[in-house]
Parts: sequence; C-alpha cells; structure tokens
Amino acid sequence: MTITEIATLELLVPHTWDSPDARTFFRTLSDRQSAWSGHSLFFFKGADSPGQIFLISGWKSVQTHNEWIASAQNQGLLEMTKGLVEVRGLVHADINFEDLPR
Repeated sequence: MTITEIATLELLVPHTWDSPDARTFFRTLSDRQSAWSGHSLFFFKGADSPGQIFLISGWKSVQTHNEWIASAQNQGLLEMTKGLVEVRGLVHADINFEDLPR
C-alpha cells in the first residue's frame, strides 16, 4: 500500500499558474519527483484562490518521501521556488494512492 502526499503551495505575486516560470517549475517538479517516486503528480488550483495550488502524489512510505525531500534533486527544485512558490502545508494521508480515481 502507498501513502498519499497532499502539499499546499502558494504562487507568489506576480506569478500565476500560466506564468512561464511557474509552468517550467511545475513541469520540472512533476518529471523529477515522479521519476523518484514512481507515481504521477496531480496539481489542482484552489477554487477560491487561484494562486493556491494543491499537489497530490503517492509514495511508498513517509520515509521514502523524506528521502526525496532531503535529496540534492529536490533541494535544487527548492532553489527554483524562490520568489515563485511557497510551501504552505504538507500532509501524508493514510490513503492508498493507487486507489484514487484518475
């Protein structure tokens, strides 16, 4: 069974979902993290706040996700977020990611 990561991200003004820098960041994040975890990433915009982005993905375990967070690849992605995106929250849900509807 997998776990489900739910991260809340906030795009910083003046960036929007459609900003070239934001699109590049989210594409790079999706490619690199999914290569590490073996699971797709899904992004959803907040209904009341379009700058709020929810990332949902799967992991083998919390430990595996923590190893990704500490990795050089992820740390490089965090450098890309400066002035672009802030992480507002992160939870690991005891939901089998494989069971979520696509």
